[in-house]
Amino acid sequence: NMTPQFAFIDDGIVVPGTSGTPGLTWVYGPGGYATNLLGGLAGPFYHLDNEIWSPVIEWPEGDYTGCELSFDVYRHQVLTNGLFYTWDVTSSIDGGVTWDIWQDRSFCYYGGPDYLRSNNVVTDLMLPDRNAVRISFGAYEIGWIWNMDGLNPTPAPYFDNVAFKIYGFDGPAITAREIDLAQDNFPTNGELDLANPGNNDVRFDMARNIANHDQMLNLPGDSIVVNIVTTRTGSILNERPKLFWSMKQNPFFNPYRTNPASLGWAYGDSTYNSGGTLVPDRWSVDLPDEDFLYPGDILHYYIEAQDNVAGNIGTTYLPGNLDGFGVFHGDDNYIPLQWSSSFTVHALPTITDDQMSQTEILFWNDFGNQGGQSEWYSALGRLGVDYDIYYTNGPSSGVGNGLGGRATPLQLSGYETILYSSGDLSLFTLSNGDYQEDPSNDVYLLDSWLQTGNKNLLLAGDNIVSDLMSSGSNSESFVSTWLSLNFLGNNIRLLIDNQTSPQVIPIPGNPISHSSFVAYGGCPFATFDIVEPMASAQRIAEFTAPDSSAGAYSYAAGIYNQNMNSNIVYFPVDFSRWYTPADYGSGTSARTDVLSDILLFFGHPLESPVTDIPANTVFTLNCFPNPFNPITKVCYNMPIAGNLKVVIYNIKGEQVCKLLDHKVEEGLGSLYWNGRNEEGSEVASGVYFVELKNAQSRLVDKIMLIK
Repeated sequence: NMTPQFAFIDDGIVVPGTSGTPGLTWVYGPGGYATNLLGGLAGPFYHLDNEIWSPVIEWPEGDYTGCELSFDVYRHQVLTNGLFYTWDVTSSIDGGVTWDIWQDRSFCYYGGPDYLRSNNVVTDLMLPDRNAVRISFGAYEIGWIWNMDGLNPTPAPYFDNVAFKIYGFDGPAITAREIDLAQDNFPTNGELDLANPGNNDVRFDMARNIANHDQMLNLPGDSIVVNIVTTRTGSILNERPKLFWSMKQNPFFNPYRTNPASLGWAYGDSTYNSGGTLVPDRWSVDLPDEDFLYPGDILHYYIEAQDNVAGNIGTTYLPGNLDGFGVFHGDDNYIPLQWSSSFTVHALPTITDDQMSQTEILFWNDFGNQGGQSEWYSALGRLGVDYDIYYTNGPSSGVGNGLGGRATPLQLSGYETILYSSGDLSLFTLSNGDYQEDPSNDVYLLDSWLQTGNKNLLLAGDNIVSDLMSSGSNSESFVSTWLSLNFLGNNIRLLIDNQTSPQVIPIPGNPISHSSFVAYGGCPFATFDIVEPMASAQRIAEFTAPDSSAGAYSYAAGIYNQNMNSNIVYFPVDFSRWYTPADYGSGTSARTDVLSDILLFFGHPLESPVTDIPANTVFTLNCFPNPFNPITKVCYNMPIAGNLKVVIYNIKGEQVCKLLDHKVEEGLGSLYWNGRNEEGSEVASGVYFVELKNAQSRLVDKIMLIK
């Protein structure tokens, strides 16, 4: 792709008089120059806030209401430089004579080094009836606010391949930041009250801390917040937006619920700022904080909004894809992404029976929607492991919602093992309760938990140690006490002969890992931390030389340490990057085998890893959830390949819609019914029948739609 990129590099020519900004560590810009972090012609107190604006873009004729801004960005925003990149959009209703204010998501972005494709729905940021639009990209240096020195500039950000896409839209535009959505949570009482089960209420709270820095508090918002904008010409909101929810309830707590229903909805309310002024187009939605959510419950939710154009009602949803709504973790091998992360609330810990015993393993996904969770779910599912999930919404934002921001040592005490993943997150991994940055005190929580003894911790992430070593004395003490290693740097590539995807092999005789994997660093950077074990720890894995030979480097690809009768296993490579070598002899993936080694060492019995699921010889039909709203999943098993017909009938025996009528392969399969007839119209609440027919048999299942 030879099209131009654009950047904000100061070479002293485009803006004469600055003498340019030479790169120091990162010398790859034109002429070796980098982005200016030190002021400019106006002096050192005037910091970089530059933008490039697009020409006026005419809005095409037609029924195009929705729009998305997409672009590539090469990120290399070293946080201590305090340089971020931004984007904005603006629109006009008079062809560009006058413009709306520049609109964005109130975020400044950082990260890398890497290329990233950024896709941003911006429908709600447009004026109704707009006929022109402009786009801007910027470099914004605000590190001086936090006393960041800005002494190690890079030439980034680079921008490329900008696209502004428009499309038809059925109703209002709904958007939300992940940090404004609901966060997994633990009981409000700060403990697990076994004597009084009804006292273990779990709140439906926002991920984000809403306290000001000077309040020295970690105070999550009581409701979630979404933005809803009418975008169709002449439209108004038809009614207040609704939040629909479906809950997989822990039956042990059903006697304590005010409402035992597993499905329901709630209206949204207008939102006001701290001064009492109405915030246009912003809506808050809440669910009960008492007698509703209890440990072991899993809740899915989505937002519905409707607009009205002269009697024409348009409906939209957030998330836009409702497939799998009400299909919960543990019920199905495949859970669509939106129901395993942003629009799911796990109430923890899971209580498994009347004796109040608890799930032993907690998987803490501290990498959010940035990838890797499918790899964990797949491996744990193949190993037959029962586990809880704690998912950090928007982990790169540092908004106080890490595990230490929601759980107490008492509530964590029942877990024997914690599996932690932070991907390539370079800060806000394990935070230390700094109210000026991330008030979640993850370090204190894990330290207290490990000190109780007989605990097991797996830490996997590209930059965990480098982040901890730059986060204060408590974090450094955590590394020394529990990981027992020397930190030598945050980019091992140059020290392992420039390998971006080195092979990792077990150290002979180590007590844990017996499987190898490829540490996939991608192109062009492998930024794994450089570490060596100290006296009490031992290497359990090493990076091989380019010719795959062992013993080439002293650096650790895996470390094991035991302290206070607790076991700690650490990998400087995130779990999602454990790739299977080309000549791997096992019938399963490398990451599954390594995780199996670790969990067995931790004392957890495992099922044999599953390579293939043999097809059942029985023709079966199962629908769930049932009752449902608005989608149910129709699961079947075909004994032999052949034609399969799937039809929905109403209680009168009339055909509502045909879901399938063609050849399918032998084995398990599924499809969804969204509560609509063949014309696409929503059907009424009531009883319906699902009929499956193949050449040999006919099956019928009764389902109920509840609105």
